[in-house]
Order: sequence, then structure tokens, then C-alpha cells
Amino acid sequence: MEASKVIVGKITKYFPFDKSQNKGGFGFVEHEGQELFFNIKYVDIPIDEIKVGLAVQFETRMGFDRKRNEKTTQATKLRYA
Repeated sequence: MEASKVIVGKITKYFPFDKSQNKGGFGFVEHEGQELFFNIKYVDIPIDEIKVGLAVQFETRMGFDRKRNEKTTQATKLRYA
């Protein structure tokens, strides 16, 4: 996927931030069979409206997956589709 290209997909997983455990605040969006990670800080949708199945527009950027220790393509600038 090219960076800066607007893409449409759906949120497939969302893990709200849990302050007590200092975990969450991320999710995954699907486009053409590929799931891309997103961080809540790059979402232009109110937090209480983010849910699985929500159609969104987004762009991509290069990020780093700490669990896999590799560069990955991530979703960014999520907004309503």
C-alpha cells in the first residue's frame, strides 16, 4: 500500500485504553483482506464512537512492531468513511 493514499476499511478489533493496567489504546482495521494496526492517537473519531465494524477512511505509514521486531505498514489518520 502506498503512503498518503486514502483507503476505506472497517475496524476489526479495538482495545480501549485501560488506565488501571496502562494497556490498550489500539486496534486493527481491515482492507482487502489485510489487517493493519492503528494507535488511538492517530484517530480523528471520538473515542466513545470507535467500535468493531465501523467503516473508516485512513492512510498508511511505516511503523515498528515491537513484538515481531520488524517494520510494518500501519493505519493512520482514521476518520469516518
